[in-house]
Amino acid sequence: MILTSHILVGAAIGLRIKNPFLVFITAFLSHFVLDAIPHTEYDVSVLKEKPSKKFIAPCLKILVDFVCGLGIVFFLLKTTFRLEPSYNLVLGIIFSVIPDAFTILFWQTKNKFFKKITNFHIFHSKRIYPQAKPISKILGILNQIIISIISIITF
Repeated sequence: MILTSHILVGAAIGLRIKNPFLVFITAFLSHFVLDAIPHTEYDVSVLKEKPSKKFIAPCLKILVDFVCGLGIVFFLLKTTFRLEPSYNLVLGIIFSVIPDAFTILFWQTKNKFFKKITNFHIFHSKRIYPQAKPISKILGILNQIIISIISIITF
């Protein structure tokens, strides 16, 4: 899933759940559930290599994706008369995207802690679904749009 989808789900979790610990757990686990749904995403595999000029394009994609997700959330907060982002909203957003950050950190550092999370973060890989055919771009994008719309409705 792209970050925008994760951010919208995390924000919805943060807005609906009052207990910060449950927000943390639910948002974090939501990332893995969403990644288990067939989807398409942009390629960031170059981030597995040593830092170089090739990092610029994927990092820009990640940044634009992240800013778009946050922009949608803050636009929705303003239009639904929730003038202040809540602590739980911020927790929901952070912990819904942090598995992707941990994966990139593992690629760059080979840290054992990040490796455990990265290994768990393989729901959408061919190792888990070896018989699965690649999903079409249209269906992969449609799945993310549907998830995003459901999240927005819960705001």
